[in-house]
Amino acid sequence: MIGLTRPMVGWLWMAGAILTEIVATAALTYSQGLTRVPVVAVTAVLYVASYVCLARALYAGVEVSVGYAVWSGVGTAALAVIGAALFGESLTVSRIAAIVLIICGVVLLQLTATPASAQPARIESTPPSAALTADGLLPRSP
Repeated sequence: MIGLTRPMVGWLWMAGAILTEIVATAALTYSQGLTRVPVVAVTAVLYVASYVCLARALYAGVEVSVGYAVWSGVGTAALAVIGAALFGESLTVSRIAAIVLIICGVVLLQLTATPASAQPARIESTPPSAALTADGLLPRSP
């Protein structure tokens, strides 16, 4: 490992969540109302990947209030720009102002987040009834 701290790992997962969500949402434009099955399949996989990355970011210590706001806010702002650049959507002064406000809100949330050192310790033990198999996907049978 190259010396990544837990918060750094959380934000790397967050970047993955944002990127996959942006690509998935942009891909919806090419699905022709969910009628193009291959595009719909790729979109669904990307949305699942986005939620997995978001969940891993939260597990790594990103606060849910900050994480969700960053994920949705950055995605919304990026898609407004992508919509204008790729799909010919209008980018008016009011839309640009809204994007700036989203970015300011995300920055303010991050600046006011509780430092990881001040957060309560998480309980890492899993009750036997909720333990997962080695692959981490299915509950163990009794």
